[in-house]
Amino acid sequence: MRCFGFTKNGRPLENKNYLKWNSKGASENELVFVTGHPGSTQRLDTVAQLEFERDYLETNVIKRLQYRIAALKAYEALGEERARQASSRIFGLENALKAFEGRYKGLLDKNVMDQKKRDEEEFKVQGDEQFRVETGVWGGWDAIAEAMRKDSTRIKQSLFQSTDSQLGIIGATIVEYVAEIKKPDGERLDGYHEAQLDATRFDLFSPAPIYPAFEIARMTASLEQALQGWDLIIRL
Repeated sequence: MRCFGFTKNGRPLENKNYLKWNSKGASENELVFVTGHPGSTQRLDTVAQLEFERDYLETNVIKRLQYRIAALKAYEALGEERARQASSRIFGLENALKAFEGRYKGLLDKNVMDQKKRDEEEFKVQGDEQFRVETGVWGGWDAIAEAMRKDSTRIKQSLFQSTDSQLGIIGATIVEYVAEIKKPDGERLDGYHEAQLDATRFDLFSPAPIYPAFEIARMTASLEQALQGWDLIIRL
């Protein structure tokens, strides 16, 4: 098998060094490298969307994550069994915190934001002007900006609409399930299409244990933060 790529002028280039395909699969104890990609990116977000994240969303999500991590670490300190119950959840929250802190740092970079603004302005004027006028494509950016303005007035509701609780997630899923399966498949929310229902039911009826004390700690922390959050929400 040979591997071909393309040069800058579009002509095929034969490459003698490449990763070879093994139809037999990996053998036991063989070193394996797996390629991956980000779960999501914001490369198609408009300037208005990125400014909303920078000025309203990221800072407050970071504060919420920090609060919940501190609460669960207090629970974790109560004993070995409680530490075992909380460790996975703490790891997940800390991982999310690193991601949001990294994104926020990028959004604070003036060079990054200025380049995004230049790219957006250049993109707006590309192509046929008559097409842009007839299709109203220019209005898309204005519509998104208006949506972000409205979102900024509901930041408290969006951040504190649910509690950090496995039981809460199950309860919300049951309510949504009853409502969604009555709709035609194409109109249902993600997670409730016919092809997804087996996985959704599996989650609902999972035999994995739910620890009452841990649930109380999670619910208490999120509800207390929600009460404080009405005064803590910040706008840079």
